[in-house]
Amino acid sequence: MEQVYVKEGLPASAEAVWQLIRDFHDISAWASSGRILDANGDGVGAVRRVQTPLGLAVERCEMHDEQGCQFSYALLESPWPLKNYVATVKVSPASESQCNIEWSSQYDVPPGMSLKDEVEKMYRHSFIKTLRKTLSAKA
Repeated sequence: MEQVYVKEGLPASAEAVWQLIRDFHDISAWASSGRILDANGDGVGAVRRVQTPLGLAVERCEMHDEQGCQFSYALLESPWPLKNYVATVKVSPASESQCNIEWSSQYDVPPGMSLKDEVEKMYRHSFIKTLRKTLSAKA
């Protein structure tokens, strides 16, 4: 099993960032290359189908904690060679006008393969980078 953990500071309050990412049915603030085709349900158990550049991904909300500003999702189907993928995203205050975002995951890959670097790059250089651009556009 591989594990990835990324933590970065963002130039906005935790509440402002949480409002951008809290809706399981809206990934537009952080996933510029993915598009939700459809979504069913609300909260824990909700499922979304996401069209990615590599193909279809189906994700299920595993945990959603409004007060703790965090959620987890599992990858049920994907074009990537990942199995048992579960990610958690958490936003926490660093100051009144800054926060930290933590993106972590664990998953299985085929023997002899590692996707750790690619997953970390996806979090840092795609998801969090896109979130920074969204925050800049709203400033």
